[in-house]
This record gives sequence, structure tokens and C-alpha cells, in this order.
Amino acid sequence: MIQKKCLKCGVLYPPDAVVCPKDGSGLATAIVGSMIGAKLGRYTIKSELGHGGMGTIYKAHHDLMDRIVAIKLLIADASNSVATERFHVEARAASILSHPNIVKVFEFDITPEGLPYLVMEYLEGEALSSVLERQNYLPVAKAVPIFIQLCSALEHAHKRNVVHRDLKPQNIMFVTDDDGSERVILLDFGIAKLFAQPGQLDRKLTQTGEVFGSPLYMSPEQCMGQPIDARSDIYSFGCVMYETLTGKPPIDGNSFLAVIYAHLNGEPLPFSTAAPELGIPHSLETIVLKAMEKSVNNRYETIGALKRALEEFQANSTPQSRSSAQAAPVQPSSPPTPTASEIVQEEHEEDKLQELRRNAEQGDVNAQTDLAYFYLDGQFVDQDDALAYYWFKKAADGGHLLASYRVGDMLRQGQGVQKDLQAAFQYFKFGSDKDYSLSQYNLGWAYEKGEGIAPDLDMAFYWYQKSAQQENCAANMALARLYNFGSPRNPEQYARYTIKAAEMGDPDMQVNAGNCYMYGDGVKQNYEEAATWYLAASQQDYAPGKRQLGYCYLDGNGVPQDDREAYRWMHEAATAGDAEAQAYLGYWYEEGLCGLTQDISAAFKWYSKAALKKNPHSQHKMGQLTFWGDGTKRNEATAVTWYERAAEQGFARAQYDLALCYLSGRGIEKSVERYEFWLQEAANQNLAEAQYEMGAHLEEDKNDLHEARQWYEKAAKNGDQHAKDRVLQLR
Repeated sequence: MIQKKCLKCGVLYPPDAVVCPKDGSGLATAIVGSMIGAKLGRYTIKSELGHGGMGTIYKAHHDLMDRIVAIKLLIADASNSVATERFHVEARAASILSHPNIVKVFEFDITPEGLPYLVMEYLEGEALSSVLERQNYLPVAKAVPIFIQLCSALEHAHKRNVVHRDLKPQNIMFVTDDDGSERVILLDFGIAKLFAQPGQLDRKLTQTGEVFGSPLYMSPEQCMGQPIDARSDIYSFGCVMYETLTGKPPIDGNSFLAVIYAHLNGEPLPFSTAAPELGIPHSLETIVLKAMEKSVNNRYETIGALKRALEEFQANSTPQSRSSAQAAPVQPSSPPTPTASEIVQEEHEEDKLQELRRNAEQGDVNAQTDLAYFYLDGQFVDQDDALAYYWFKKAADGGHLLASYRVGDMLRQGQGVQKDLQAAFQYFKFGSDKDYSLSQYNLGWAYEKGEGIAPDLDMAFYWYQKSAQQENCAANMALARLYNFGSPRNPEQYARYTIKAAEMGDPDMQVNAGNCYMYGDGVKQNYEEAATWYLAASQQDYAPGKRQLGYCYLDGNGVPQDDREAYRWMHEAATAGDAEAQAYLGYWYEEGLCGLTQDISAAFKWYSKAALKKNPHSQHKMGQLTFWGDGTKRNEATAVTWYERAAEQGFARAQYDLALCYLSGRGIEKSVERYEFWLQEAANQNLAEAQYEMGAHLEEDKNDLHEARQWYEKAAKNGDQHAKDRVLQLR
């Protein structure tokens, strides 16, 4: 029932397939046929409740406890051990949450085919998305209490370092309790992060029609693939509140990219424009829009602060509350005392931890691994590397593959235990022999670097390739590196593994993949494909990707030629600290290129930023501008300092200018010896001006016409007109 599907041609392959043999495209895990009646551990699948881009939800029966549960089977390419470990980390955090407004996660596991699944409480109710589809919006009096309940749920999670990441009406459910009261439940904590590959939003959309995360509710930082925290949830929740109150999403567009652009640059309509007939109070609008501020620093600092604002609005919205507020003096605020339910929740979490400890002490390797991660991350317990190592080792010695990798890693780093490379090697070897991808990659590294074993490049290749077959990103990066710098270099294999690592979301490899297509390095030249990879890296706020995209727009390679877009991307890269982009901006301002007005002062500013990052071109430019006093105060000694910095990095023009300074004594003491040294360095790099100068020096100062003629001829071949004239004269 579980197979692999080609993202391009749609052909199905066995579950152990990695790439499509027809077109070399990546394969996605797919469920073929019905799962009804199938077994997942102790559970029997009864019916399908729904499915989406990340998986399918089933109604299932616990065979031993006679309990109905919901199982979410995640199918988003979880077949590699990196994704498996990420699943364990996220699912472990979600399972510890215990709140009346959060769905309970009972357990989590991995199927024999490598598909992770969560076992949750079975809920009968209606999603907020269905309610809004049926009645368009919720009245303020009904909506605000729901918002407050959801804030309480998010506050509980955020205090435990768990971020939801995928807040949307489909993940909010209304259920009716046994006493007839209605309760709102938040679903799918942390699941959006489990298999989302950063920088792949556009490519995922074009390949499968699915994206991880919900574009209508994604925060600007999430849209750009940047690291996110609890404030991203606040933005998404603001979008949910807006739509719930007005019946319209605050951000919309006719395509995925249009929605992303609107999140980054657009502003939601005021309530008076979006839904004038509803008369939503301006004070509530202020709360919602503050939650949706583009900058994380302008939003509510915590979800608790948002909850208090909603509670204050609710209190001031009733006549009784308004009259009471007028009669009673304002009391100074004091720290809130824990509610009875919060105390019960804390006690329940402690009970779950104690149960985990008991299971670990009784030899349960999964419990031992979970407990080790709690100590490693400092989640729900005090952080303690030594105790993390202790429990990882217990589980590893019991045969747990993830734990054996962790033990090897901690032994290699000396984290929580004395460093021991030979012991680390043995733990990596154990996992590798069991076909565990993370261990295989680390075993390849050990063989390559000679850590705990004699260096053996053939064995390094072997284990890297074994790991790469399971789509381990680091292994693909290692193979790309070895094929790029090996002797002889293999451009086809370099491009193959670079592109595979890029498809897994690494921004540096996405830029490298773009370069492969831009210059036809190991693949057929394709400017459009190059620009697509640069865009993928840019979505992760990776400055080199933005710089390369700027080049594309400057030259019209793969995208329409557009000076404004070229400047925008180059400026973003430069502002993010990319030295090459800073140097390019300096050049554009100096020459008045790319639609810019010539501005030597602006050029000097950008050159100086790049020069301080040791960009040799900019160091040379700083020397020139300072030497002549362009855009700054003239100072020949400072100019020589900049020339020296660039010359020592091998920049030929700086070597030539430094040689002339030693010859003339401008900015530095005269030295014929240093003049000749730097002139020779520049001439050896085929700088035509230096070669002509070398010829003139040999002819006029050394009276060596034969040697001088050779340098003149070299300079002439490199296009120096004076050298061409002198060669003709000497014939």
C-alpha cells in the first residue's frame, strides 16, 4: 500500500526506490489503496477521517484497551533518518502538552516503511473552517471567548518551548463535552515543522501542488524561511482572528507567490472596509492588527499579553463591567496566580515524566531515548549532558539506532562524557551496519578525517553513498565536496549530489546548484533553473542567494532584465552582510550603473563595509579612493595600508599600485626591492599594466633589453597598447 511516486511523471515505484529511473526526479512517499483493516502497532485502522498534504488521519481501535483513537499517518517523505530524528524531537514535545484546549497525543512511532504516525484522542466535532464556510463569520460576543481559550492553549505550549507553526481554521475544532458545554480544541502542534524543507516553497508548489504550512496564515518570517519563534504563532493567530470576525482572510492573492508577497509587503484592510456592516469595535481591530504586525518586535511580545488584551476588551464590552470600572479605582497590577487547572496540568506533566523514568529504568529503550533528549534539550527537566549521555548509552546498548548515533556523536565531541574517537567509531559502525543513515554519514566522516580509524577515502565514499541513498542531506553535501575537490574533479557527480542536497533545503547547496546551471558545470546550462535555485536560497534569507538573484536580474539571465529588481536583491544581500554584494553596490554607485545616480560617497560607504570583511577588490578600491581623496579625505598612508591588505590576498591590481607607491615613496618609504617584489607578483598574474611596467623597468633601469622584450610581448598579448607599440619599435 505504501509506494514512491515520481514528482514529474507520476509513475509509482517500490518503497525502497530513491529516484525515478526515467527522469532522475525525486520521489515522494504515497499510500496506494485502502488502509482500512490494516494494523499500525497495537491499533487497527477502522476508517479514514481526512487527508491533506502532510498525511492522512484515520479512526482506529486500540486492540488491548478497547479505545477509539485518531491516528495521523505522516507521508511527507519521512524515509530518511534526519527526518525521523526531527519527528522524534517534535512529537516528543507535542506529546508532553496537557491542556483542555489542546488535543491529547498518546504516543508516536514509525512504521516499518519509515512513516511516522501520531496517536491522538478521537474527537467528534466541527472545525472552525467548516463553521466559517457555513455562516461566514462569528459574532464578536461568541468569537472573543474562543480566542481567549486558544490563547490559553498557545500560552501553555509556548511556556514549554513548543511552537504550533501551522495555525489555521482547519486546525481549530469545536467539541461538545459530556455536560453539553462547547469547548475549542487546537490540533496538530509542531507537525508543520516535521518535514518542511526550508527554501522549497515555490518548488514544492510547482512539483506537487502542496506546501507545508498554510500560506494564508503564514508569518512574514515563515514565508521567507527564516527561524521562527512564538511570535510567528501570534501573527498566524491574528490572521485567524481577522477571518473569524470578518469572514475574509486578511491576506489573499490569486497565486501562492502573490499571497507570500502580500504577507511581506501588503497590509490588511481595516474592518470598516472589509466588513462595514458588522460594526466590529475599533478597539478589537487594534488588538488583531497588532498581532499581525510585519515586524516581530512590533507584535505582542507573548501570547499571554495578547490574551490579557482580549480579556480586557471582553471585560469592557459588558455594561456591568463598564460601570464597575468607573466606580472602582484602578489597582496596581500583580503577577497572576496559577489557576487550579494550571496546577493540575503541571501535576499531570510531572506524572508523565515519572512514568517515563519508570519505563526507562525498566529497560524500555524508547523511554530511555526520550528521557535522554529531555536532559539534552533541558525540556521539562534541568539540562544535563552527563545524564543525557547516560540514558542514550543505556538505549544504545539495548540496540536503539538513534541512541547509538547520539552516543557516538557525544563521544566524538566530548559532550557529557570524556572524548573517545575510537569508541565513537564503534557506535557509528553499529548503526551503519543496521543501515541507519545518520550513523553511516558519521562513519564516512570518521574514515575521511581519520577519527578513531586510519583514513580511508574509499571507505568514506562507500558510507557517504550508503547514507546519501537514504536522502541524508549532509552525506550528499560531503559527496559533492569530494567530487568537486578530488583529483581528478568529476563535475557530473559534483552537480548530481549538489542538486540532491539543494532539494533537501540546504541554502548554500541551493546557491551551488544554481551556479551549476548558470555555468553549465556538470549539467546542461539553464538560466531559468539557476534563477529558481537562487530564489529558493533567498527564501531562507540567505544573502549569497539574494546576491546571485541580483546578478540574474542585472543580466536578464533566467528572469526578465530589471535594474530595479537587481538593485533590490543586491541591496538586501549587502544589508545582510554579503561582502561581494557590498562591493557590487560600491561599483554601481561609483560608476552610476544599474539605474543609480553616480554617488562617490555612497560608493565609499559600501566599499568600506566590504573591505572590512576582507574583500580584496573593495580593499583596493578603498586604497584608490583614499589615495586621490574621492568620497573621503585624501590620505596616502591610509591608501597604502589598504593596498597592502588587498595585495597580501593576491589581488593583482593592488600589488601593482603598491609597487608604484614603493617606487615613488608616496604614502610609504621608497624601496626598490619592495617595488620589484610587488611588481613581479602582479606581472606573474598576467596583469598587462604590471607586465609593461616590468619591461620598462628592465629596459631603462636594468639595461636588459632581452628580458624587457619578453615582458613587453606578454603585456601585448594581454591587450596593452603601449606594449604593442614598444614591441613594434624593438623589431
